Parts: sequence; C-alpha cells; structure tokens
Amino acid sequence: MPFFLLLLVFLGATSAAFAQATGTLLGTVKDSSDALVAGARITVLNQATGISRTTDTSSGGGYILPRLPVGLYSIKAEQSGFKTYESRGILLQADQSVTIPITLEIGDLASRVTVEATATLLQTNTSTLSQVVEQKRIEDLPLNGRNVLQLIRLNAGIVNRGIGTYANFQIAGGGYASANSVNGTRGNQTAFLLDGGNNTNGILNSANPFPNPDAVQEFSIQTNNFSAEFGNVGGGIVNVVTKSGTNNFHGSVYDFYRDGRLNARSFFATSQDALKRHQFGATIGGPVWLPNLYNGRNKTFFF
Repeated sequence: MPFFLLLLVFLGATSAAFAQATGTLLGTVKDSSDALVAGARITVLNQATGISRTTDTSSGGGYILPRLPVGLYSIKAEQSGFKTYESRGILLQADQSVTIPITLEIGDLASRVTVEATATLLQTNTSTLSQVVEQKRIEDLPLNGRNVLQLIRLNAGIVNRGIGTYANFQIAGGGYASANSVNGTRGNQTAFLLDGGNNTNGILNSANPFPNPDAVQEFSIQTNNFSAEFGNVGGGIVNVVTKSGTNNFHGSVYDFYRDGRLNARSFFATSQDALKRHQFGATIGGPVWLPNLYNGRNKTFFF
C-alpha cells in the first residue's frame, strides 16, 4: 500500500512534464467610453481544478493567456477605480483561441459585475478551420469496437477512403484505423495527436491506438489553415484529449458485450453472425489525497 500511494504522488507530480492539449484566452479591456485600460489584472480560474493563472493588460489594453488546459473557466478583471468584472462558464476546447472582450464600469473595486457566458464564443483571431467533437457525442453516439476515431467523419469534408494497405493495421484480428480523406487529400496525410503529443504510426502514417471513450474528454479536427506548428501533413490534424483529474473523484465501470446469438440475421445471410466480443474496463480520477499526509485539491490530480 505505501508503494501504491507513492506511485500516485509521483504520477500526479510529474503530469505537467507531458504534452497537453491546450487553448488560449485573449482579448482587450476597455472602459464604458471605449478607452483602453492598461495594467488591469486578469485572472482565469479552471472551475474543475481550482488552478488559476494571472496576467496584466498591456499598454494597449490587450491580454493573452496561452496554453491553458481545456475545460470550463471563469475570468476576472480588476483595476483601481473600476468595479471588478467576472465572467463564468467559458468553455475552452482543444486547439482553440477564444476572444473575451471586457468592459469595466467605473466604481469601487469591491463592487462586482458578474456575467454568465451562454453564447458560443467565436475565434476571431485565427483563420483555422476546426471542429471539436465533445464528450457528449463521444458518449452518446454508437461506436463499433469503441473506436473514437470513427467520429472523425462527423466533420464536413472528411470521407472514408476504405481500407488501404498503408491505412489500416490489425488489433486482435480487427482493423483499427481506416483511412480518412480530408478535403480530398490522401488517406495517410492526416496527423494524430494525443494530448498534444505525436500519436501517428511512423510506418503506416495512420493512427496509433487511442484510449477508450470513457477516458477521452474530447478531440479536435483541424482541416484547413492550421498553424505552422502542425506541419508535415497536407490533410488534417486530429488531437485527442484525455480526461484529467479534478477536485472531485469521478470514474466509470463498463462492459460492452456482443454475442452472435443475440444479433438479428442480415436479410441476405443464411445464419446469424458468430462474433463474440467483450470490451470491459474502468476509469478513476480525482485529487491526490493521502489522509493526514497530503491534500492535492487545487494542486495535484490523477486519472
């Protein structure tokens, strides 16, 4: 048991060293007369983990907070002579830059103006064409074999090119990742990332295996005008984001069972198929918490 506890601490403490799928919050701060406000303190808070980051607006009233882990955020702006501004419920998704314009009202700093973010936030500072397949669709839509990459084709301009010699490999006797053509490119011209790190098969130029859907938070697909940091491909960029621990413990236990005896016979088939499949597992995540030793809430997490 002590070894297990030490292992949890090690994993939580070193998680920041690995690649992460991130996004950016940016914008400008103005007063009610549209004058730019310099030196305002900007604080963003991840509502699930309690981790915050701060910056100050520039002389031109602008601010930028890059490389924020995906999730739900609140943002707060403070400046002497103005009421404190706070906006909650800002959804930041993988590889997205979200612009949050802020208007401060004259008043006491102790007074507060709170805004609940409800509208979809637009990316006005980039020409990248992208879409995010969020957790709800990953959980609700049917997946043959529990392969999240099947949902890539929910996006416009992406079609299945079928099984090619370069585009498919076998796992337990079954094909894992078939070729997908993005905007007419070849099926092996798409790059696959896992939490921002490369997860493309170096021989077949196809996807390496990804975690099961219960461990996936979301994934983004960039199909055009992506940044130079995503070079080396002419098709698209698929970035799968795994779930992370939060201040609350959460997890799942699952078993997906398929048996030919329970399947309906296809119209032209002479018998039912004989496929049997068990896909089972579990997930668990939360703060690193060691009774009377360490409380990792707002600091250290595992999944």
